[in-house]
Amino acid sequence: RQAVCSSQTLARRSFASRRKMPQKKRNTTSPPKPKRKLPPGVYSPQEADSVPPAYLSPTASPFVFVATCAMQEANMDPKSLFSQDEAIPHFQAHYISPKDFGHELPSYNIPQVAFLGRSNVGKSSLVNALLRSKDLAKCSKQPGRTQQVNYYGMYRNNCQKMTPSNAVGYFIDLPGYGFAKAPPDAVRKWQEATQEFLINRRDANVLTRLFVLVDARRGATQIDRDIMGWFDEADIAYSIVLTKADRVSRAQIVRFVNEVCMRYHAQVYGEDGSQGPIVHVTSARDGQGISELLTSINAEFIGYREALSMMRQDGDERGWTSGEQHEVNEDGNDFEEEPEDT
Repeated sequence: RQAVCSSQTLARRSFASRRKMPQKKRNTTSPPKPKRKLPPGVYSPQEADSVPPAYLSPTASPFVFVATCAMQEANMDPKSLFSQDEAIPHFQAHYISPKDFGHELPSYNIPQVAFLGRSNVGKSSLVNALLRSKDLAKCSKQPGRTQQVNYYGMYRNNCQKMTPSNAVGYFIDLPGYGFAKAPPDAVRKWQEATQEFLINRRDANVLTRLFVLVDARRGATQIDRDIMGWFDEADIAYSIVLTKADRVSRAQIVRFVNEVCMRYHAQVYGEDGSQGPIVHVTSARDGQGISELLTSINAEFIGYREALSMMRQDGDERGWTSGEQHEVNEDGNDFEEEPEDT
C-alpha cells in the first residue's frame, strides 16, 4: 500500500514537471501611484511645449473676448469692457424694401452694420434675435436662402413714421458664401454683387462694421480665411462672431477664439489687416451674447455720429454721403426716446 501511494506521488510530480506550469511571482514592489490631475489651465512640462500661448483675454461678459495685445496697447483692463449692460434699450425694427429706397442704395448719413457668413451659419436667426423678432428675417434649413441684400431699419421706440430717412441705423443681411442649393451661376452672381456692394458702402463711409459669422461647431474654414483676407485687402473693418455656441463645449470655444486673437496679434505686429480685436460668442436659440453684440452695434452707431459731428464742426464733409442727419442724445445713446413737446 505504501508503495502504491509513493508511486502515485512520483507520477504527479513528474507530470507537473513536464507541464512546466508557470508559478505566480510574489509581488515585491509597491502598487503604482495614481496620476495627479492638474487643475484646468495648468500643464505638465511635457505638455507645455504643445500648448499655444494665450492671445485672448476674457471680459466682464462670458460671451465676449478681446485680444490681449489690444488691451496692452490701450493700457486697459479687459474686465472693464462689457461690465455694464449698455445695449440698445428700446427700439422698433422694420424691413425696408428696395422700393422704399427707389431701387437704389440709401444716400442718407445713417450708420450701417452688415452681417455675412457661410450659407447655413445661422445668420438670419441671429439677425432676428438682434432685432427681437421671430420672422422678420426669413430663416430656412436650406443653405443659400438669402439671395439678395436685405435692409432692416432701427427706429426709436416712439417713432410714429418709420421711413428710411427716420431710421437711427441699418442692419444689412447679406447673401451667404460657400455651398448653396442654387445654380452655380446664380451663386457666383450674387456673391460678386455682394463684393461690389461692400466696396460701395465702404467708399460712401456709411458701413461702420461688418460682422463675419463663423459656426462654432466647425471653426474658421479655408473659405472663411480667404474671405477675411479679401476684407483685409479691401480695408473693410470687420469683427468675428461665433454662432451656435450652445452646441459646443466651452473649451472648444476658447480654443477657436484664441486662434482669432492670434490672427489679430499677427496683423498688429507685422501683417496689414482690418480685423477688430473683439470676438463675440452668440447663440440665437438660447439668447447668449445677444445683448453684448447689441452693445457693440450701439457703440458703432454712436461713434459714427460723433465722427460726423466733428467733421461738420470743422466744415469738412468730403467723402461722406449727403442726406438727413440725426443728433446723438446727451447720454450717448442713439435709441433713447425723445421727450414729447409740452
